[in-house]
Amino acid sequence: MRIKIIVFVIFGLMVTMAAFGQTENTEALKIQLDKARQSNNTNNIIYYLNKLGHAYWKENSLDRAVESFKELQDLTKKIGNTGGVERLYNILGQIYYEKGDNENAIAAYSESLAMKRRGGYKEAIVSELLNLASIYTYTENRQKAISAYNEALNIALELNNLIMLRSAYGGLTENYNALGQADKAMQYYEDFVRLDRHMKQSEFKDFASKSAARIREVDSARFRSERELSLQSKILNETQDSLITSTILNRQRQLEITNLEQEKQLQESKIREQEAQVRYEKNLRNYFIIAFFVLLIFVAWMVFLYRTIRKTNVALEEKNALIILKSTELEQTNFELNVKNRKIEEQKDELTKQKDELTKKNLQITESITYASKIQKAILPADIAIRSEFPHSFVYFRPRDIVSGDFYWYVRHNQTVWMAAVDCTGHSVPGAFMSMMGYSLLNEIVNEKRIDNPVAVLHALDKGVINALHQRNSNVEATDGLEISLMKYDIDNRRVHLVNTNQTIVLYQNEKFEIIEGDYYSIGGDFLAFENKEFIEKVFDVEPGAKVFLFSDGFEDQFGGPHNKKFLFRNFLSVMKENIHKSMIEQEKGLDVAFTEWRSGHEQTDDVLVIGIEF
Repeated sequence: MRIKIIVFVIFGLMVTMAAFGQTENTEALKIQLDKARQSNNTNNIIYYLNKLGHAYWKENSLDRAVESFKELQDLTKKIGNTGGVERLYNILGQIYYEKGDNENAIAAYSESLAMKRRGGYKEAIVSELLNLASIYTYTENRQKAISAYNEALNIALELNNLIMLRSAYGGLTENYNALGQADKAMQYYEDFVRLDRHMKQSEFKDFASKSAARIREVDSARFRSERELSLQSKILNETQDSLITSTILNRQRQLEITNLEQEKQLQESKIREQEAQVRYEKNLRNYFIIAFFVLLIFVAWMVFLYRTIRKTNVALEEKNALIILKSTELEQTNFELNVKNRKIEEQKDELTKQKDELTKKNLQITESITYASKIQKAILPADIAIRSEFPHSFVYFRPRDIVSGDFYWYVRHNQTVWMAAVDCTGHSVPGAFMSMMGYSLLNEIVNEKRIDNPVAVLHALDKGVINALHQRNSNVEATDGLEISLMKYDIDNRRVHLVNTNQTIVLYQNEKFEIIEGDYYSIGGDFLAFENKEFIEKVFDVEPGAKVFLFSDGFEDQFGGPHNKKFLFRNFLSVMKENIHKSMIEQEKGLDVAFTEWRSGHEQTDDVLVIGIEF
């Protein structure tokens, strides 16, 4: 993965703190920002705007965070740093999304996407498309979501990035299913299942909701039934009272009815005799009518059968002629198919041969990369050497591929110990080349040239990467580089010197966590216009039991969880806080459990490196 430098100037200048230093609050940062404005110091204005924006973000003061980052973006535009503007659009998109302001989130992500397209960085383009598609899906804008997922899918197929493919397939399945296009939804769902067979789909919540609604409906119906029953009981009581009165009247009228019944029976007897005569005459007429229609139907049926048989015979003759013609055509077709089958068998044999050759070559390449991994592991410091200096320490190292773009570095000179966590451009073989070059340069700078100042070490490393990759040559388009967290420990004075570029360092002592943001410049890469990059050294006096954590961004960038999102730094810090009072071995186990559970069912996104040291 190419490192896409996102802002032009310093975001990460950190104020040097005392032995028991604490993180500056927003009010203190605002005071420093006002002083920087009064002195018209552009670097300090950018530094404190960045610090203030992140502080508001961490406090969940999202509106103030937006104001700070927008002002920083305007300043970044004025100095012509397109990379910084692009990164700030992405940050604003994240904050708007957390606020629930989907319209502004879409606008910010769209601007970031447009700038990434101009830069031609395909993995970043796919990442931004997936961000946009996720918001479109959340707002039920299905067509735009499908369009974004399709474009992301095409680029991810070109890059063969399975994690991005899985996200695209899942998003397309969800949106086509919502549109009722079952065939397309099933097509992408099958692709999705092939990538991740451990997907779990649960409809329990919906079922529980429907069940609760049904129970309320039944209770309501029971209540209405009881109310109607009560009303009917009242009406029945009133009816019983009136029934007694009616019985007396009925007895009086019964005598009158008896007399009328006798007269009625006499009249009915006469009517029955008349009706019998009418029925006889009517039945006789009906018999004649039925016999006539039966005869008519029989004649019509015979005519119909005659015509049908005649037409059938003609049709059979035509079909016989057609069958003979088709039989001739089928014989010709069978001959052609036999010829084609022979050609297909020949092509199949050729493809099988090519497949065997490719399998052999892939095996050779894999064996070569595996051997390169052994070489890479051989040059890395041994855990026993680090633990001999820091008995309470750990190195949590999980490469994404066989070889890694992350590496750690350790050396001791007299009473000075050096330690570094480094994240190079890319993964696998490209990243491994960068890591071996970086490791060699650090050894040359510290072991051979005896440079003892951490800031001077970073300047020498920056110069070494640029010269090694010929990045100042206008004919070379190499913008690769590395991010580094470097620690120098003075054993006699128990003093820690820290310098970090685009990576965060966590320091813990006196029951407090110190978050040390990295300087904004990286080593090598896109900042070639700056001859003199400014790196800031942070110095701390540490007491027994203090702990420092150096790490790359692979842990917090891992996709996973129930919604396939990044782990993020705040969750990474929470894991540290939960385990901070345990032994360093238990802390390493806690990190591994959190990472494994979050990643469950997903591919590893990046190389992962975390170094923990207790003084």
